[in-house]
Amino acid sequence: MVYFCCTIYKVDMLTASDDLQMSLEQRDKYIIPGTIFSVLLFLGVLGSLLFAGVLVAVQTAVELKRMLGPKWGANLPTCEWHLTAGQEFSCFLSHYKVEAGAEARYLKDSLDTMLSCPAYLDSSTLADLRELFRGGVRQSEVLVLLLSKGLLTRPWCLLEIREAMRLQKPIVLLALAGPGQSFSFDDAFALVSDLESNLPPLNPWGLDELRTHLDNEPLSELQDTVRKALEMGRAAGVTRLNINGTANQLEAELLGLVERLAAATGRTVEWKGGNLLVDKRPSAQKRTSDRAQRHATRRFRSGTRKRPVSDAPGGTYIIHEPDAERHARRLQEGMDRACAEPCHLEVPSSPDEMERCLERVAQSASVMLLQTRAVLEQPWALLAVFRAALASVPVVCVVVDESGYDFGGAKLHLEHLNERLAAPALEQLADELSRWGPPRAVAALQSKLASQIPQIISVAYKPNGTDHELMATIRDVEDKRRLLQAQRRTCSMGTTTSISTQVV
Repeated sequence: MVYFCCTIYKVDMLTASDDLQMSLEQRDKYIIPGTIFSVLLFLGVLGSLLFAGVLVAVQTAVELKRMLGPKWGANLPTCEWHLTAGQEFSCFLSHYKVEAGAEARYLKDSLDTMLSCPAYLDSSTLADLRELFRGGVRQSEVLVLLLSKGLLTRPWCLLEIREAMRLQKPIVLLALAGPGQSFSFDDAFALVSDLESNLPPLNPWGLDELRTHLDNEPLSELQDTVRKALEMGRAAGVTRLNINGTANQLEAELLGLVERLAAATGRTVEWKGGNLLVDKRPSAQKRTSDRAQRHATRRFRSGTRKRPVSDAPGGTYIIHEPDAERHARRLQEGMDRACAEPCHLEVPSSPDEMERCLERVAQSASVMLLQTRAVLEQPWALLAVFRAALASVPVVCVVVDESGYDFGGAKLHLEHLNERLAAPALEQLADELSRWGPPRAVAALQSKLASQIPQIISVAYKPNGTDHELMATIRDVEDKRRLLQAQRRTCSMGTTTSISTQVV
């Protein structure tokens, strides 16, 4: 704007020059009103300054929000943990730094937030190794052992266990999961059975360090103490932590750890906030649904009519194999408690019920495929997922822990369905697909599922886990479903835009 106005001013000066041979008529024609351009120049400069001011204000607000915004663990649940007299720390995190340093730091930050009192971590609390026992273990209410492969090869970890047992501190065992974590109780007991022979190959200076602090106590007493601590901790229950899990899974594991600490110290905790805590009282909708279910069950048992499959649209449909019905029902109960939408897991037993169930699948908000060893060998499961894919219903895969589901094998199975599926199941598939409108071939089902199911990232489900871990699975399913629905909306909008462009 400045350049443009300066150019106009220059032209105006040239036009007004006496040396320029122009008639009066030409001068009147090319004369430029200076006032208008002075105003334009002023507005241009002022607008630039205002725009720069807005940018500065926006950037300042962003920086303030970043600095003053929520801190670490702001979404974690919290409770009131009142330390007993003479104690300064909720727990002592005993760990081998090389193998479990990241987990220990994560636990320290998380527990500090959840309990509103500090946990003891030597890297942030310790300045002198001599204070490890006097100001660490002694001032902590519980000793938490982060079980990693080399934990018991570290002399300081062995001495921390000894000190905790001497002071009669509760010991909680925390098993670390994930890549590189392979703690074995059998290996641990074998190691501490003879430290004199077994420790030097794993830690050459370990025995010298132990003898420096044992005050002439024989190694056999330390061995017995450590073995007893491990046996007591395992009998009380081993909690689990996998820092590679989802945010919901991590929250569930932290809740389980804190409740284990509370049980070890005779406390009860009342949680506030968090993503996994739900009102366990049934809602009015759930109570109404339960009454209707009981009424339908009574009619079914009285023999007046066969219990029908409800045709109400919406909700989640859980697809599972017969052997996994118990796992599916626990998921259903958890979703009924946590979600407002209904959750169904009917398995059809006749062609008429098959048609109604498949129609329900097509009208569902989402379908949950419970991935177990033989689920993809069930015609009903294959048909249901295929119908969901044709109806653009989001399919969320949930892999059941220790169920024998093989991702690589499942991919090969779907790619060679005609060869791997049993003849009766294949016949049932073909018969049902022939009644669809329009009729479908088994090859179409195979192609669709082989291209879709192996690409879906599964949600982890521990059917024998705690209620918190169950709720973490449900929250992960909800997050995955929302993501899939958003992706489908985006793809749908893109398709609509493309078609509109072609029409124009």
